[in-house]
Amino acid sequence: MRRHIVNLVLLFLIGAVAALVWMRKEAPEPPPEPLLAESTESIQRVGFRIPGGETVMAARKNDGWRLTEPVSAPADNGVINSLLAAARAPVTDRIPAGEVDLSQMGFDQPERYMRFDDVEIAFGAINPVTKKRYVLMGDKVLQIRDPAGASSYHSHIKLVHKDVVPPGRKLVRVERPDWTLERDGDGWRAQRNGAAAEPVSTERAVAAGEAWTVARAMWTGEPNRDPETESESVVLHFAEGDAVELRAIRGQQLLLQRADFAVQYHVARNLTGLLLDLDAPPENAAEGGQSEPPGEGIMAPAGH
Repeated sequence: MRRHIVNLVLLFLIGAVAALVWMRKEAPEPPPEPLLAESTESIQRVGFRIPGGETVMAARKNDGWRLTEPVSAPADNGVINSLLAAARAPVTDRIPAGEVDLSQMGFDQPERYMRFDDVEIAFGAINPVTKKRYVLMGDKVLQIRDPAGASSYHSHIKLVHKDVVPPGRKLVRVERPDWTLERDGDGWRAQRNGAAAEPVSTERAVAAGEAWTVARAMWTGEPNRDPETESESVVLHFAEGDAVELRAIRGQQLLLQRADFAVQYHVARNLTGLLLDLDAPPENAAEGGQSEPPGEGIMAPAGH
């Protein structure tokens, strides 16, 4: 009996000590607040402007994001999300702007101004000690973890959607100087120009039509503006009745320039013959330096 009483007392003491330690334990620090909001669902416009450069803006639409400045074009949702990530960046420090030398923080020549709806935020230098980015919002200087991607874009080029046929558009006809490819019900048919031209098999026409329908850039780049560069015309016709001309340049990749988007699509080289010449589709996607579907698994150059 005495042993049971001793055990009960020991258990009581252990419980009391544990309760005391728990009560004295400091409450965990709350997570840092985000720059603007935890969720970016309500943000309808996002973009940036570069001092001495262009202003780039995109707006949320029912079917995704669309660039509104400096061109009107469908936007790459993944890249837009990297911009929106800056709005969720954790703030690690807040300093009244009037208490510091703003020029020492890079605000005499900000790297960029980011805009979320009607809120504009100046991006200054990176603190060499904390490795955090200085940003100026209103009358406060904040330090945030530099959001990956948000600071790497310097023009609209990388924000343009990578699909050559824009999302939501139905391609019905492709015209080249020496052949025409047309949608035929659920399939495609092709015809070469000239009475003596060789016929195009249905299989090859379908392969070319499907390839154009799903053609996707590995990355987008600045258009080639060298007047000496040889290019070829490709006209894409859509179900809505409009058409757009692309200028094709053969090389290490197939380059497709679209003037109204002010962009150049870098498409896998192994698709050149099929898209431009109605050749048989490539048997091995690794030909031409690509082992993944177009646009996948290939590192693009740094952002523009």
